[in-house]
Amino acid sequence: MPRPGDEALLLHVAADERDRLTLATARELVATAPGQVTISERLFARTSLLDGLQLTSFGLRPDVLAGLDLEPLRADSEVALGQLVCRRSYQQRWPLVGWDLGWVLGRLAAHAGPARGGRDGFSVRLCGTGVTGDGAWAPSWHYPSLVINPRSGGQAGAFFSWVPPRNVEARARRSRRADFIDLQILASALAGGDLDDAEQACSWFGVPWPSADADPVAALRDEARALAALYGKLLDGLAQVAPGLAPRDVWTFGSVTEHVLAQAQVLAPLGKVDDVRAP
Repeated sequence: MPRPGDEALLLHVAADERDRLTLATARELVATAPGQVTISERLFARTSLLDGLQLTSFGLRPDVLAGLDLEPLRADSEVALGQLVCRRSYQQRWPLVGWDLGWVLGRLAAHAGPARGGRDGFSVRLCGTGVTGDGAWAPSWHYPSLVINPRSGGQAGAFFSWVPPRNVEARARRSRRADFIDLQILASALAGGDLDDAEQACSWFGVPWPSADADPVAALRDEARALAALYGKLLDGLAQVAPGLAPRDVWTFGSVTEHVLAQAQVLAPLGKVDDVRAP
């Protein structure tokens, strides 16, 4: 049986040539003893494309084990997706998973601006967490904002954190921090080198990548299925090479080796040197 905290929300987004959200699928995953299963799947699209998506997806079934979800595959707007992300990641502390997570969340941004309180980086309000009226953005008092801090030194990835909403009653209890897991960063760290795209990462870790499909909905779902399998492979691989290291704490191959050395109580050679002088 799954344990509390084993749930994760995996997002996969496709965008059009103008780099706006076209289609997205959200898969709710639960880790089980033999592996990992999808317990819920939903499709999302821009409001202007929602009618077409509902017609295209009519009669499709969610990609879950038989008996878990008997309802037809649901299609909803990007507003519902932004609210779902806030609910799962901020309120319930599910890990938020995606390939190039900064890019994925950027496609869901309804508003962006400087981070509040003098923080570095910038603040993002997801779709469905505010309204635009009279040319100005009005954030909701009931949904949090997302702060994104690009990593320094040309390193890939970004740091993510939630800022509580203004409404005190809507604030989540901070029993633990939310996890943001970028599959590109995690896969590259375990591979010991940069992996540029999801197909390359899947090939590296033995996950079949779907062939091209003319149906954009089918292609989106097939790719999301492959990413869910990749996520499971990466978690298993990390547990084997670096037991006890949380996926959220993996940034490079050095993160893995540092953890392994620390677990073995081995001090790196440079750490043994008290005084380093130039010859």
